[in-house]
Amino acid sequence: TLELRPQPTRTEIRGFCPGETVTIAGQNYTQPGTVVANLAAAAGCDTVVTYTLQHLTPAPSNVAIQCPTDITVVAAPGAGLTTINYGAPVAASDCVCPGLDLNRTNGLASGSEFPVGVTQVCYTAKDNCGQEKPCCFKVDIREENACDVKENGCMKYELLSITSDPAKNYTYRIRVTNNCSSKLIYTAIQVPDGVIAMDPPNNTTYHSPIDERSYLVRSPNFSPMYSIRFKSMNDSISNGESEIFEYTLPAQADVTYINITSRLASQVFYEAHLNTFKCSVGNTPTNQVQGSKSRDAAPVEAKNALLLYPNPTTGVLFADLSDWQGQKLQVQVANTQGQVVHTMKLTAEEDLLRVEMPKGLTAGVYFFELTTEKGEKEVLRFMLQR
Repeated sequence: TLELRPQPTRTEIRGFCPGETVTIAGQNYTQPGTVVANLAAAAGCDTVVTYTLQHLTPAPSNVAIQCPTDITVVAAPGAGLTTINYGAPVAASDCVCPGLDLNRTNGLASGSEFPVGVTQVCYTAKDNCGQEKPCCFKVDIREENACDVKENGCMKYELLSITSDPAKNYTYRIRVTNNCSSKLIYTAIQVPDGVIAMDPPNNTTYHSPIDERSYLVRSPNFSPMYSIRFKSMNDSISNGESEIFEYTLPAQADVTYINITSRLASQVFYEAHLNTFKCSVGNTPTNQVQGSKSRDAAPVEAKNALLLYPNPTTGVLFADLSDWQGQKLQVQVANTQGQVVHTMKLTAEEDLLRVEMPKGLTAGVYFFELTTEKGEKEVLRFMLQR
């Protein structure tokens, strides 16, 4: 008696990311579709499996991007184009498929020569789930005119600006141009008797905002007058080169005239007096990048965004907690069924938190949940690959 038994059948859905390969019965597939295959059985009938191949994207995702802060450069009159270097924007996504494109959509690249005026630079981050997010910042190149200029022989002195902070401490910026062939040894700038400059401190190194030259600071200095002295520690200016010296005096200092003296390698001294009453007092900037040539932008600060790196991860995840520094936090990692697989409580003392996934976790999608003491929550999705 021969009995024809029905052949077992089943269906299976295989999800994969664009660009990945799915292997079924020894055959590779890279596109969505339907594949029918026989799975041989050790005993009994083979099983006919119908596979439905489909992309995991498009899918909901969150993209976070942080641009550098605005950059302001104060350039010498007629300086023209100025080279600006800035850090790349920081971006992350919780898309289940890896990959994140970061493209500049407006403005000039880092290291380019920027014109005088305001240039807006924009970037867009786009993940493989089809989500994108832009960010922008400004590069402001300002030409600076001195409020008082004095020349003595081959030396030129310019009082560029006087600014005041909320405590009424005054910051003075003076440009010294050495048109002599002999190099500058030091420049001493008079301060009121008994007053000590708040910045830069005594016996510290002052770094030039123009070409990163180094000067040893003596404050107070007593010869040839009571002053703050900037002495060259290496190659100094000559043959038309300029230097900007910046110092801050406490609020009680009342300066109307500034006596300034320079000594050159030829043992020749040059002296001049600058008037301060021609200068309007501005506000001391907190993030201004000064100088007449290229300067690096300030570090990127993350604001109002929880970022995870890398995503996908093979087991170690870094969370950017810079927006919660000093706060007590609870961190949980849960799977797609809502089961908590990892938890920790901490005070965010560092910018980056290192989270190591338990070794027994299987590959797949997980959720990173941050909760503050006030009950505020931030949740991002990430992919674990094993």
